[in-house]
Amino acid sequence: MGKVAVVLSGGGLRGLAHIGALRAIRSLGIPIHEYIGTSMGSLICSLAAGGMDIEEMERHALALRSEDILDLGLLHMVRKGLGASSLYRGETLHQYIETIVPIDSFKLLDKPLLVNSVELSRGEEVYWGSEGLNDVPVHEAVYASCAVPGIFPPSKIGGSYYVDGGVGTNVPVHVARQRNADLIIAVNLGLPALSRPDEVPEQKGILDIILQSNGLMMRRILQLQLREFYEYPLILIEPHFPSRRMFDFGETDRSIRAGERAALNVLRDHPLLALA
Repeated sequence: MGKVAVVLSGGGLRGLAHIGALRAIRSLGIPIHEYIGTSMGSLICSLAAGGMDIEEMERHALALRSEDILDLGLLHMVRKGLGASSLYRGETLHQYIETIVPIDSFKLLDKPLLVNSVELSRGEEVYWGSEGLNDVPVHEAVYASCAVPGIFPPSKIGGSYYVDGGVGTNVPVHVARQRNADLIIAVNLGLPALSRPDEVPEQKGILDIILQSNGLMMRRILQLQLREFYEYPLILIEPHFPSRRMFDFGETDRSIRAGERAALNVLRDHPLLALA
């Protein structure tokens, strides 16, 4: 089998489904040669590329609580008003990422890792871990990729500010293609289409509205980008979730199982794997 690149999208806590998808890939004996991730996908990719096993990832995921990553900046918002940069301060998320990442240097990782974010002033996509962009600590790059605009503050790296990579490309399969992958396995956790025309998703407040709006935008961008890949060896996995909320801490286990189930259903006996 040639070079296999795994591309994991953003999707809030639904991104924990990536753990299940990686377990399915392992169980089928599919080798992974490179990881490319966005937002929560970048965090899971950083754990895998750093050598953390699936079982340890799952233990961390099942133990995750809102206070581990969310720090509502009420005082900051009261003081700044519309000048506040985000709902959450981001310090807790940043510390969590730094604590959990097993290897904090791109150059020392077990497998190549690329993490995307968007430079806020110029709107340029940046892929940390690529040549010339691999001196930044892994945890800094991952936080930048997770910095959803309005939810977490932008990350300042080298004098510039960076936000969630999903603002540019939530499933960066084009980068895997540019890096000459022979097979791309991509997991998309963007918001799925509603199953019924009369279905109305529950809204819990400003956080859900912002994140669901971002998810819809990302899905539309992905649909346009995938038009270029109809003749390329790409396997796309899209798990189904009972919840459309981006931060549903009660769905962690079900998300992991959904990712594993979807990956097994798609990958088992897939013709592209038979040809590889």
